[in-house]
Amino acid sequence: MIPRLLQTVLLALLAFGAMPLRADQEDSPDIPGEFSPPTPWAEADFVLPPVPGDGDWVRLSARPGGAVMDMALVPDSVEVGADGVVRYVLALESPSGARNVFFEGIRCDGGEWRSYAYLARGRWQSLGETAWSTLHDWGTDAYRYLLYRNYFCRLEGEPLPVAEIRRRIRHDDIPPEL
Repeated sequence: MIPRLLQTVLLALLAFGAMPLRADQEDSPDIPGEFSPPTPWAEADFVLPPVPGDGDWVRLSARPGGAVMDMALVPDSVEVGADGVVRYVLALESPSGARNVFFEGIRCDGGEWRSYAYLARGRWQSLGETAWSTLHDWGTDAYRYLLYRNYFCRLEGEPLPVAEIRRRIRHDDIPPEL
């Protein structure tokens, strides 16, 4: 036999649980115990930056281990989109003077990069819908990994503020804790 108090509590719980939600409570993420699936990440729209001039570049002294190419960035090209992607203009120059210029993006939260366009005959050439690639600290990704780790992103996977990224580039400043 169930004691009378326990019966009353159980009946109250059943009655409360059977009550309909108010219209403004339907699918509300604020209701305790409700679960709303996370919104899938989507890349934001962006525009190609202006073609950089000769005086726009800042050469970085940092190089990945064993690298032979010089790296330069246009600080004013660096933007952090609403999607969290750090977009920038990068030049890689070989010891013989050959220079390749790219417009790229790095996702701090995913450790990924992608190229959007390259410079040819003074004009941006779109690469179309390129796939995101995982960053590595070796091979051809080592330059991008250096930017990701030392100039663009916090260790927690968030982009640094644009002003801080630009400061690090302009002053070729990698914090000592890195």
